[in-house]
Amino acid sequence: MIMKKSYKQLSLKDRDRITIEERPLSAETRSRFGHWEGDSIVSRKSASALNTLVERKSRLVLITLLKRKTAQETSTAVIEKLGNLPFTLLSLLLRQTF
Repeated sequence: MIMKKSYKQLSLKDRDRITIEERPLSAETRSRFGHWEGDSIVSRKSASALNTLVERKSRLVLITLLKRKTAQETSTAVIEKLGNLPFTLLSLLLRQTF
């Protein structure tokens, strides 16, 4: 049986998140640059992991090999990749991983 957390049990970080349904229309229609989606990929035997970031309009893909499969490593990879881009980050949708 899966128990859902009540609103009071959620951390502040959880309450600040928006769902995919709440993201900007321009992200859904791919009408503007700057809307990104991210995911993590783990090898079959969990020997290695990748972080992927895809820009919705251009479909530009950025891939990072993660040294460790941790939230901190993923966060660092995302910040490093998106921090060097020549255009504005409008939204970032990440799947919950690690």
